[in-house]
Amino acid sequence: DFCLSRGLGDVYKRQVYSNRVDAPLRIAVIADLQTDAPGDHERAALQAVVDAKPDLIVFVGDVIQHQDEDAYAKTWAALRGVVAPLDLQAPLGVYLVEGDSEYPHGDAWIREAEATGMEVWPRDATSRAIRDDVMLTGFGLRPSANPGITIERPGKGLHVVFGHRPAFAMGEVDADLLLAGHTHGGQVQIPGWGPLLTLSKVPRRWAWGRTELPSGATLLV
Repeated sequence: DFCLSRGLGDVYKRQVYSNRVDAPLRIAVIADLQTDAPGDHERAALQAVVDAKPDLIVFVGDVIQHQDEDAYAKTWAALRGVVAPLDLQAPLGVYLVEGDSEYPHGDAWIREAEATGMEVWPRDATSRAIRDDVMLTGFGLRPSANPGITIERPGKGLHVVFGHRPAFAMGEVDADLLLAGHTHGGQVQIPGWGPLLTLSKVPRRWAWGRTELPSGATLLV
């Protein structure tokens, strides 16, 4: 199940079937909160994630939107006030990868995210087993924006890869499931045409929702 919080508590669910897993796996994906004033919107979205009871929670970047360092720190503190009562946890972990809005802040965003209860994934492509039958690979902003990236399958079982920009899905990625954000679905879509603007190297039709890739993997943006 893929549960994407969108709007005031709406959840989109997608199912993918694989013989690589021994038991069901529910993943919650949070993309592009980009908040400068955490409040009811963020509370409702994250409450929807908690209510979905996911096994794994991944934030695919762009959490706080501020250039000023003092305002950035204060907004993270405000987000912690929103998150604290929600018990935002998952048995397999709560992870965050670097996005565009984190990138300008050096390592400050890492300290803020860790204080909020998220585990920050290394910027270099790194893989780990989060369950006997599930491997997770993540990376920072620059690798996620690289359409020529190569990611090998690190072991047996389901391989999930996540990053901020979806351009990595155009590379040689040996995985079953790819998760990204960044495009905001183009923000404005025209029926029959799709997103007007994606700010991404991926084909327009990949810019939102679910795409079955030529490799056989599933991309979810």
